[in-house]
Amino acid sequence: MKKLFMTTILLALGAAQAAALDMPELMKDAQNDLRQPKMSAPAAKTFVYKGQAYNSLYDANQQMENVADTLKKLGYNVMEKSTKLVGGINFNFTIIYTGEQPLKTRTYNSSLIWTESQDADQLMSYRIKQMSEDKNFKLLESNVYLSHGTSWKYAVTYIGAPQPKNKIYSGKLKYAHYSEATDGMKAAIESFRDVTITEAAVDFTGFLFDFNYTFKIAYVE
Repeated sequence: MKKLFMTTILLALGAAQAAALDMPELMKDAQNDLRQPKMSAPAAKTFVYKGQAYNSLYDANQQMENVADTLKKLGYNVMEKSTKLVGGINFNFTIIYTGEQPLKTRTYNSSLIWTESQDADQLMSYRIKQMSEDKNFKLLESNVYLSHGTSWKYAVTYIGAPQPKNKIYSGKLKYAHYSEATDGMKAAIESFRDVTITEAAVDFTGFLFDFNYTFKIAYVE
């Protein structure tokens, strides 16, 4: 019994001694861990986003908020944003934001022109719907603006793949009335095969006594 008791004590002392011998090694390992360089997050950089030129302050402000919201959703930090008058007739906006890399954007400019702003706006919405079929597409700005004093165009700033270049079909005939030109354009569109129609517009040609209408169709193969 005494022998068994002594054996138990010796085993306990051996375990304690082994633990004591391990302590310096454990401390050394801990110190080595502390000396290991810590990986820090990449430093944020400051970038500038400049918006398109808009015919109204309301549109510029609205598009500025859209871009700011998108930047935030993508993980950027918006620092400042403001709109300003440019050239006495247009408004644009600027956003200061921070992140690791600048936002990579593209702009699609309409190939055709429209005599009415609502027609340009309608075709812009149609084109955006087509572009949004790409799952990587993210809309930033959409802008209908006055071009050459009497005609309207549109521009779409977005994130995503580049858009294929449009080809243009111009109507061969002249029409006395807008409705006749529209009917002619619809018939031409229906005759197209294996292409994607991106834009269509009725426009006027000539002046005074030679005033008529014609049309153009933009498409990609």
